[in-house]
Amino acid sequence: AVFNENRRLLKDIASLLGALPPRLSAESYLDALLSGFVLTKEKHNEMLRRLIESSSPPSSENTEALVPLHVSGPVLVDRSFLPLLRKCGATMVSEDLGTGSRYFWDEVDESGDPLEAIIERYWSKIP
Repeated sequence: AVFNENRRLLKDIASLLGALPPRLSAESYLDALLSGFVLTKEKHNEMLRRLIESSSPPSSENTEALVPLHVSGPVLVDRSFLPLLRKCGATMVSEDLGTGSRYFWDEVDESGDPLEAIIERYWSKIP
């Protein structure tokens, strides 16, 4: 239940990134994602709820002039490319990274055997 709540909160965070105008910077989005790998899920859920409640459009830049960009790839832990995207006139509004939405998008069925449900969640994601 705690892990599925975490997945739902991360989906909410992803929707803030893709909102028009974005209610969360790409840097804050990646920080929110990556912090979940070092915090307990309970603490991460609490942090995500606070982030969702306090989110507002980044005021330091005109995001309407930036080209929305979908970022795809495997594991991403270095966010230093995001300022480069902005210098080129783009901003990340969605992703399907191994450390991003691919990791959290699908929930685990909580109605049956927990181990079987976890196996099914990961096994069914194999292309």
